[in-house]
Amino acid sequence: MKPTVPLPYWLALGLMVLETGYVLWNVALDLIIRILPSSHQYLDPDLVAFIRSVSWFQDTVFFLAAAAACVAVWLFLGRSVWVLAAYGAQVFLSKADWLMSGFNGVEMFTTQGYISLTYQTVVMGLLIWLSYRETLD
Repeated sequence: MKPTVPLPYWLALGLMVLETGYVLWNVALDLIIRILPSSHQYLDPDLVAFIRSVSWFQDTVFFLAAAAACVAVWLFLGRSVWVLAAYGAQVFLSKADWLMSGFNGVEMFTTQGYISLTYQTVVMGLLIWLSYRETLD
């Protein structure tokens, strides 16, 4: 008989896919704003101003966080324990991006940063728990 997949696995997968989808949505918005100036009239002016003011270093950190999120989902689907490192890197990079925004005087992401920190802590807790249950190899 094949062992059943525990409910926390599906919960963690759902939360990770949701977070990665949100990150990829923000990547798409970032690229649209940077590549298509004609799109600015259809988007929130504060968002356009923010993205246009972001340094190349912060943008690099943001895109690395997005890549780490995608790698984490891929590793999780393969049930690799290395998902802990990839997701940890994604959390670190996304929080570094958030802090850089705060240090540059941007206050429009304060609440979202605290919510995502709580969200990411829950996901990391699930991943650690799944690794101890030997659901991840």
